[in-house]
Amino acid sequence: MRLSQGSDLGDLSAINLSNGLSITFVNRYNNFLKEIDDALERVEGGTYGCCGECGEKIDKRRLEIIPFALNCVKCQRQLEEERKRRLVQ
Repeated sequence: MRLSQGSDLGDLSAINLSNGLSITFVNRYNNFLKEIDDALERVEGGTYGCCGECGEKIDKRRLEIIPFALNCVKCQRQLEEERKRRLVQ
């Protein structure tokens, strides 16, 4: 969307929203690509499928759903609970 002579604040708001959504999409896409690259490095390094927290094998079903998972379900839950506790404080 581009501004023209008849543009108003509503048009400008729509442009800002569109630009913000585009930036968010690009950032998420870049993060997704980084997660895939990191997983491929773990494959090459022989650590793919091992939990980054406890070192145990990550369940195959979890890796089928999230191939770039860093942690097993148990450790991921613990990390998310810790994050929640920090946010509440």
